[in-house]
Amino acid sequence: MKTPKAPGPLAGIKVLDLTRALSGPFATMILGDLGADVIKVEDVWHGDDTRRWGPPFQGDDAAYFLSINRNKRGLSVNVKTPEGRQIVQELAKASDIMMENFRPGTAARLGLGYQELSQGNPGLIYASISGYGQTGPSAGLPGYDAVAQAVSGMMSVTGEADGEPVRSGTSLADVGAGMWAVIGILAALHARQATGRGQLIDISLMDGQIAWLTYVAGKYFATGVTPGRYGSAHESVAPYQVFPTADEPLMVAVGSDGLWRRFTAATGLDELTDDPRYATNPDRIQHRDTLIPRITQALAARGCAEWTDLLNAAGVPAGPVNTVPAALAQPQVAAREMVVELEHPAAGMLKMLGTPLKLSAEPASIRRPPPVLGQHTDEILAEAGYPVGRIAELRAAGVIRLQEATRYKRRRSASRSRMLAWTLTRPAIHMRAMLAGVAASETTSSLFAVSLMSAGGSSGAASLTGSAPVSVILVTNVTSRSVTWQLNVRLLKKLDRSCSGISPSRLVRACSASRHSSAVAMRASLLSASDGSVQPEGTAHD
Repeated sequence: MKTPKAPGPLAGIKVLDLTRALSGPFATMILGDLGADVIKVEDVWHGDDTRRWGPPFQGDDAAYFLSINRNKRGLSVNVKTPEGRQIVQELAKASDIMMENFRPGTAARLGLGYQELSQGNPGLIYASISGYGQTGPSAGLPGYDAVAQAVSGMMSVTGEADGEPVRSGTSLADVGAGMWAVIGILAALHARQATGRGQLIDISLMDGQIAWLTYVAGKYFATGVTPGRYGSAHESVAPYQVFPTADEPLMVAVGSDGLWRRFTAATGLDELTDDPRYATNPDRIQHRDTLIPRITQALAARGCAEWTDLLNAAGVPAGPVNTVPAALAQPQVAAREMVVELEHPAAGMLKMLGTPLKLSAEPASIRRPPPVLGQHTDEILAEAGYPVGRIAELRAAGVIRLQEATRYKRRRSASRSRMLAWTLTRPAIHMRAMLAGVAASETTSSLFAVSLMSAGGSSGAASLTGSAPVSVILVTNVTSRSVTWQLNVRLLKKLDRSCSGISPSRLVRACSASRHSSAVAMRASLLSASDGSVQPEGTAHD
């Protein structure tokens, strides 16, 4: 994708992003695409939950996370510490916008609510996204996209008429809330030009879904009749649905009486054009039960592609029901730059969706890949006036985290994974392995330990007498649920299945490869003992 030279309409706007999951990150990504400087604040342990919402994973992060976090800089800070809260509070003083999607009341308890932060920065625009909003009897309830779709009534009108209510194929409550938040933020920015003051923006997933009921709720208000499900069809317009053809399904949208005439001419159904049962849209809705079979019979004569061409040539909206790969491969998608590529420091070249915002003078742009956890911590704190020595103190205390990731480092980790696979799957060694969490006292990184029982021979129960100690390498310092993490778990489970009859007999002592360095591997040596418990050396259990 060609990056526009123009900085974007929101250039110079600073956004402090404390959101995670989908709604908030989607909103701040839009602001970043429009040129804002977005700082993504995450904890020092695992970061945004969606980093682990996989598979699939690319590098150490899930494709889910990577799809909604571009154009952001990463800051990793423990806001549960006084020093961490102070960092966020100081950054908020210099920010134009702050966004969070904690459960109502959580941000205030952390000293990061609107009332607290607006005292230090009266111009701060503070956007909050929650399941049910900051007020009302349901304000304190937990909220996720699927629940919002359910309680809002949206699921009740989605699905086949004779089937169960279904959730939409994508998380529309989350995405919708993010878009409502952006609309509110842009309105507040405009208002601030006149007043000089910011304001609180209260967005809820349920409100957004209720608002999207639009004409469905309007029909209920007008009639008192509970709306139902119509599958791909429209309750108020016909024909407006998916039809089978000689091969693939076809979506047809006849949204006016003028289009009806074009449709009947193109499909050879001229006898229906002025039929009093079908001449107007209310007539067609009333006689839908006889109309749809006639159209279905006619469209079965040709294939989807042929009908698409014929109907579009006649000016009737129609098209195939594409799979996602087919949709992304369309020439129109390429022409509109809706699929782009971006180099990521850990995952390599990423494909991602482009921005639908096409502005002529100051276009949106995709400038940065999604950050690895804490990637820009030092840079952001230095800009905020923190001396190098103080930054080092905060890192040593576990208040902040800096993670520098390159493709080359990831490749070295991958080679260690291959070493692990080779070592643990040698047929002459039978091991039963179980994961045990171990926290190293000399480093904040998470390590993996395993309890290993070794036996000589190639199969069956075997004597341990005379079997040599075995050393294996386990890849550590990797993000939970990353590709490397999954490989560890997969290999250990495989060994557990194949060697389930071997009883514990040898003690594993686990220690970091280097007590005074940020080791990326841990050596586990089999030592003689009477039980199979894990006794990590230089480690402490939670």
